[in-house]
Amino acid sequence: MAYLPHAILSQIASHEVFQNGEGGRIYWKGDRNGECKIISVLQLIRREPTVDRMDSWKWLWKINIPQRYKTFLWLTLWDRLLTNANRGRRQLTNYPLCPLCEMEYETTEHALRSCPEAASVWQWFHSQGMGKLDDHLDFKNWVKQNILNNELGEDWGMKFATII
Repeated sequence: MAYLPHAILSQIASHEVFQNGEGGRIYWKGDRNGECKIISVLQLIRREPTVDRMDSWKWLWKINIPQRYKTFLWLTLWDRLLTNANRGRRQLTNYPLCPLCEMEYETTEHALRSCPEAASVWQWFHSQGMGKLDDHLDFKNWVKQNILNNELGEDWGMKFATII
């Protein structure tokens, strides 16, 4: 009995498995280290790049904020929050719209930055001289700029993490 659809099994099988000449170690080309790991199979299925994207977010684990904030921000940056859009993709809901504005899909960025309700919060903090609105920045860079920005005071990163 197959647990995965035939199309996915074919996709996995299409990645070449080969042996090297030094002791017969088996390599799988779906992972840059040649190892067949669950994460490399998931990246293949999701069509995610296999490069180590964590390198660009190592700064998150080094900042001085509570661990639960870091975890939430990590989920945010990897788009793993259970927003209505993500729940819809997982077939957990048939209503992907934002429950507050009911105008757009409730994505992570919409819920935390661009929804009119969220935007009004950020506008208020900006009017108080805090935060970077920078609508030209993509969402991940906006989060990073606000967390690491010391121009707004040393405690702005903590405030931003609390607000978001």
